[in-house]
Amino acid sequence: MSLSKNPFGAYDAPLAGSPFIGRTAALRVIEQRVLAVQEPGNLSIVSPARTGKTRLVSHALLEREFLPATRALLPIWLNLADYEQPEAFFRALAQKCIEHVTSLGWSTTAVQRAADAALQEGISWSESYARVQRYMQKLRQSRPGLRIVCVLDTFDAAAELFKTDPTYFSSIRGLYENPAWRVTFITLSRHPLREIELLARGVPTLHVPFQTASAGTSPAPTLHVPFQEYYLTLYDTADMREYYALLAEGGVTISDALTERIEWYAGKHPGLLARLGSRLVETWLENSQVNVDDAFQQVEADFRAYYALISTYWAALADTIHRPPTAQQADIDTLMRYGLIQHTPEGYEAFSQHFQAYVRETVPVAGVQQEDEDNEAFDEDWWDDDWRIEILRYAQDDRGATDDRGATDDRGATDDRELHEPVAAEDTSGARLWSMWRETECAMRVALAALLQEKYGENWFERLKQLHPTLKTKGETTFFDRCRVSLAREVKNWGAHTFGSMLEYCSPQDLFALLLAEWETFHPVFGEDPMYWRRCSRQLVEVRVLLAHNRDRSLHDFERRRAIEYYQKILALLHSWRVVEHEQGNAAGSEGQVDLWSLWLETETILRVVVALALEKQYGEDWFERIEATYTQDPLDQRFKEYCQRWRAFREREISHFGMRRFQNELDFAYPQEMFAIIFSVEWNTFRPIFRADQAYLSQLGQFFAKMRNPLAHHREDAIHGENRQRAEECCRELLALLRNALEIAQEGETHA
Repeated sequence: MSLSKNPFGAYDAPLAGSPFIGRTAALRVIEQRVLAVQEPGNLSIVSPARTGKTRLVSHALLEREFLPATRALLPIWLNLADYEQPEAFFRALAQKCIEHVTSLGWSTTAVQRAADAALQEGISWSESYARVQRYMQKLRQSRPGLRIVCVLDTFDAAAELFKTDPTYFSSIRGLYENPAWRVTFITLSRHPLREIELLARGVPTLHVPFQTASAGTSPAPTLHVPFQEYYLTLYDTADMREYYALLAEGGVTISDALTERIEWYAGKHPGLLARLGSRLVETWLENSQVNVDDAFQQVEADFRAYYALISTYWAALADTIHRPPTAQQADIDTLMRYGLIQHTPEGYEAFSQHFQAYVRETVPVAGVQQEDEDNEAFDEDWWDDDWRIEILRYAQDDRGATDDRGATDDRGATDDRELHEPVAAEDTSGARLWSMWRETECAMRVALAALLQEKYGENWFERLKQLHPTLKTKGETTFFDRCRVSLAREVKNWGAHTFGSMLEYCSPQDLFALLLAEWETFHPVFGEDPMYWRRCSRQLVEVRVLLAHNRDRSLHDFERRRAIEYYQKILALLHSWRVVEHEQGNAAGSEGQVDLWSLWLETETILRVVVALALEKQYGEDWFERIEATYTQDPLDQRFKEYCQRWRAFREREISHFGMRRFQNELDFAYPQEMFAIIFSVEWNTFRPIFRADQAYLSQLGQFFAKMRNPLAHHREDAIHGENRQRAEECCRELLALLRNALEIAQEGETHA
């Protein structure tokens, strides 16, 4: 396929080579500030990465030299990230100017002498700087009306480049302020000039991305004073029309459904739109058909890489999205200027729904604890190529062992297959896996706490906080914050009760992170090496998430066998602590209590079936897509739509990380409280005929049922104690009976239909 047929083929080209879209307002600012005046003024263009700053200025200055406004223009382009020493940067400024003047034939004898003097080696910085000024003066004298415009790209690098001596900022200003040798500057940066200069001076910044803070005893920043500051935000409506026109030129048929789906993923973000547009056109040229969701899956890695690039803003974004009344106004103003959020009648939203779902998944907000926040998301930094290779190897072994009929592959048994044979004969059901994981996790909690207490004493948790203050930081919270918040939430929901240690309130990811952080403490017991346990943690956490979310059917056979191998190894290493935990488990079981988690899972399973069946009956087989398209107006409706978007995002994320997995429908990614919200609010008319029960009473049962999930999924069944324990069993059984009855009614309706 020729890229010439794809208008977005050069989507990542910063300069000429990719189509230029719109930007009427920004071009007008450059015209009025720099091009259309005899003595131009400095301009600072600020925006997040990949929003088109470089492309904009390139188009305005370098691609339009035929315009009258640019005929007396001498443009110079420098990227500050290319220089390690300030003197090298100023020398390069003079050198590029001299080279451009020579190529244009504008050099005279006097100008050339000044140029030679400016580039002379072995002179002091102050003398070199003065000679650069004299060269610019001679050049302007030789060509009356000449305007020297220097574009300083990636100006954020100045914070590091000028860190040793921030007075270099004044040197830039000095090249502009004297009319005799005036050089006009256009800076391109992600952050305002004042904040870049503050960073170079070592002034701490508190807000995201930076705070305009008091400089204390440091000299006040001054570079920004002669600059007009302009924030380049995302595309506007006119720009989006041009974008879709280009997409149509590539052969893609434009429809409302297509534009809505594109903007769900990319919003109006220039860089992300170009990347997705390029993939859509490639797909059309290859297959003569386009599916936005399929195209996005092929470029999602690029989207995620961009999200990581702007991760500086995540905490403020999450805070603004989750609780706008208490978000810091400075953060809101900054995010609005950057175009990363927009104000809607429903509140603040991120620039795209996909990014908003991503932020909500990955950034926990301090002070906001929802019942579905179990910290069970897979950690991005634990994903690497080695893991992909290992998964593929196991999967190939699994496929090679038997075909769909159970026949043995004729290639013969490999060493890996022989290794797995004893385990394959065991019970690898979801119940068996969960039982082994529960024993493994509990043994690890007891063992790690005992070893830490032995080393650091009774206050080992506080001592760890001093030694590892940023351990497993996510957003604004650390491992220690999350343990305390989880404990406080549990006490609030179920009352105070005795517990072994604070490790009972950490997630599996955090437990393994602690193991690696204190490796010297645990190595004598665990053996192997950190990379082995890092790999183990990734694989066990993946299995654990699927089990905890009632998706045992999504596990591959090789994953079941591998998990059991890890469980057995850990339990063998922690045998002495395992005995203590096992005895405690027997003591609890002797009371004749039912396995509340198993009862809860059974209830949740039927809940998903009933909800899916009723929605399919109401809206048809494509009920999920129809719901997404239907619910837009009322706040409750909007919440339902957000649920759908979040489920889709979870599904897409799972595919991105672990490939295609079996699933029944999008409700596999729903929490119980979300399904109950569907039943008892926006879709009550759909569910009333099959439940035949009081809405308020059912809602209370549903709320109590949803509240049970957190302690049960984290092996803290003892937290539900006293009267609550009996009430929990009764709640599950009552809901189970109602759901079974509702299922029979729904199925009878299907039969009659």
